[in-house]
Amino acid sequence: MVDLNLLPWREGSYRNKLKRMLVFCLGVSCCGVLLALWYWHQAQQRIQTHIQENHQLQQDLVQLRALYRRQLLTLHEQDAVKKPHLQPKTPRRKQRPVMLTKIIVIHYAKAVDLASIMKDKTNDLLSRHGHIAVDQRTNVLWLEDTAEHIQKLQSFVQHFDIPAQQIIIEARLVNMNQEAARDLGVRLGLVAPSTINPTQRAEGLQTPLPGGRFGLDMVARTLDSTAATLGFTQAVLASQRLLDFELSALESQGKAKVIASPRLITSNQIPAVIEAGEDIPYQEFSLNGNTSVAFKKAVLRLQVVPQITGKQELMMSLVINQDADSGKRVQGVPIIATKSIETRILIKHGQTVVLGGIYQEDRNHQIDQIPYLGDIPWLGDLFQRKHMRLRHEALLIFITPRIVSHG
Repeated sequence: MVDLNLLPWREGSYRNKLKRMLVFCLGVSCCGVLLALWYWHQAQQRIQTHIQENHQLQQDLVQLRALYRRQLLTLHEQDAVKKPHLQPKTPRRKQRPVMLTKIIVIHYAKAVDLASIMKDKTNDLLSRHGHIAVDQRTNVLWLEDTAEHIQKLQSFVQHFDIPAQQIIIEARLVNMNQEAARDLGVRLGLVAPSTINPTQRAEGLQTPLPGGRFGLDMVARTLDSTAATLGFTQAVLASQRLLDFELSALESQGKAKVIASPRLITSNQIPAVIEAGEDIPYQEFSLNGNTSVAFKKAVLRLQVVPQITGKQELMMSLVINQDADSGKRVQGVPIIATKSIETRILIKHGQTVVLGGIYQEDRNHQIDQIPYLGDIPWLGDLFQRKHMRLRHEALLIFITPRIVSHG
């Protein structure tokens, strides 16, 4: 049996232990708080001490700086009394120069090209503070610089913004047989070099020199020419009236044919291109079996780049490409035979350049027979006459440049 009288005693003992534990924990917490407060107080005192020390140091530095300045002023005053001409001058701050703004409309040249030249430091057109802007849409220059440099830039623009000189180029491509070409050279006053009196000048020609093709026994003044290696002949005619008359006569007789007579106008140092020929058709096969018709050009292409060197003189760069159908095929694609020449000629205004040496040979096989009898097997040859007609043709190119005056 359990004695119930002992239960209250045990319950009271448990409560006492709990109370003592709570008192102990509270005491420990209070000690911790007090210890933390003490450390915080010590830290505050140290901070105050450092602040006071720093403040004292700052005051000492201020006093030392003031003392140093007073000593420097005293030394400067003493030097000024001894050497008044050595007194230091207060430096003046450099002021930015007065800038002006100018808008210039470019009429003939490109504003971008002029601006790139102006910005080049080697030209000394733009100052260190200057600025240039370009409006490509309206071809306008916006300038900002000093008055002196603005004047330089305006003079530069007036010098270069001028209209380019125009040149009219008349070209004639003439096909004629070799006999007619030789006769044409004789009628123009050109014969073999051995029959010309060296003291006389051939009429209508500027410089008679030996050539030998088409009866045009002269060569123009050329630079960097490869004509001799390609079989081309060049000549310069001083007058065009006699040439027009002779070509018209040859064409009316059927000995010559003017295949093209274009008239172009171009600017100085701008190429002009003339083409005459045909497109050769051929079939192309795709991978899926479809066929299409393609073309290859077989043309005579003449490119002229005129350059005005003087008041009435031009330097003409000529490039001639002759493409012809060779008659051969590779998998149905025609093979084009190409010849080219490049030369430079110095010529005067209104003179005519003659280019020759482009040959073409036609062979025609003809059969003349008595009707019906010539078609009899084995015996038809007795009533037939077979012959081959060989025709040699030469292509002459006449180029006449004229400078267009602006007046």
